[in-house]
Amino acid sequence: MEIWKSVVGFEGVYSVSDCGRVRSEYRVSIRSNGWPCTTEQKILSTCSDSKGYPQIRLYVPAGNKKSAKQKLVHRLVAEAFIRPLEKGEQVDHINGIRNDTRLENLQIVSGSMEHWHTSTWPRIAMDKVLLPAINANIITKELAERIIAAAFKE
Repeated sequence: MEIWKSVVGFEGVYSVSDCGRVRSEYRVSIRSNGWPCTTEQKILSTCSDSKGYPQIRLYVPAGNKKSAKQKLVHRLVAEAFIRPLEKGEQVDHINGIRNDTRLENLQIVSGSMEHWHTSTWPRIAMDKVLLPAINANIITKELAERIIAAAFKE
């Protein structure tokens, strides 16, 4: 069953699912002329950015105007279901497929670990040992990076 959570920073306006879909929430707002405006709940379409990652444009009211924010769908899913991202962290697609934004395919990694994941170091070490230990707060990202650097010196 698909689970929905509010998009961080857009609570009550947009939700994201563990399947990687984004929807607008039902709401009634007041227009600048004083008349009510009803927004129905609906699944929103995405488009891909230049690197192939699905993105979506979310609108937030800003006074009498609406401002649009482009957001990457995989980041919305990770922030809603895993945790907010810290500076320097990225969301990694475990299977390497950029448009697979399902929660089960996402994990939060440091920027440098994302580079190792997609290039040189063995996937088994990261997937089965280091990243689960980092996500469970058993070891720090810094310690994991030192372990990787020492084990895979070129």
